[in-house]
Amino acid sequence: MAGVKIFWDPQGFELDSLGDKRYLGPPADGDTPYVRVPIRMLSIDTPETNYPGVGKPSKSDERLAELAQWLQAGQAPVSDGLSQYLHPRLATGQAGSLQEQQGTAAKQAFQRFLDERLTRPRGAKRNVFLYAADEPFDQYGRLLAYMAPYYSSQELTTLNPQERATFNLLMVKSGWAAPLMIYPSLPRYQDLVMFQAAARDAVDSQR
Repeated sequence: MAGVKIFWDPQGFELDSLGDKRYLGPPADGDTPYVRVPIRMLSIDTPETNYPGVGKPSKSDERLAELAQWLQAGQAPVSDGLSQYLHPRLATGQAGSLQEQQGTAAKQAFQRFLDERLTRPRGAKRNVFLYAADEPFDQYGRLLAYMAPYYSSQELTTLNPQERATFNLLMVKSGWAAPLMIYPSLPRYQDLVMFQAAARDAVDSQR
């Protein structure tokens, strides 16, 4: 039998970590267990409903109102233009609560897209297609990916790029997400153009 060569890094190396994840089981076979992995959809950002270690944004209403006072007094290190933009939004005393409400509405919009796009004409559920980033996981162990309904090769021939849009793009088109491109996880040129056009249309249409 031929010898097996072992490769190693004398300096040591680190593998991408997923942290602790819930085991779902049962395994398909001896080397195929199942765990639940959260996904962070690439190139978009929606209002947060919860901050790790901090909690709900509504808990920060009072502190954000205090920040508005600092802005008005010129005590915050931001430009005049940014200060003028932020002050009326923070001075309401409900800036965190509003963000939380918008985050909840964005989550509901995403759920509607899932219900619509993942349901086949006869009611059966469609799988999802995931396209992971060059750096597949973030610091919280979430898979960084573009997510879309899974279509067969035959189905794809009947759909235009808009009809087979990712959920990432749909959230931008609906006005519930802003484009957030972070290198190196950039979409292809054609997808980048669609993201920009969708965002511009959402703003122009006041969605």
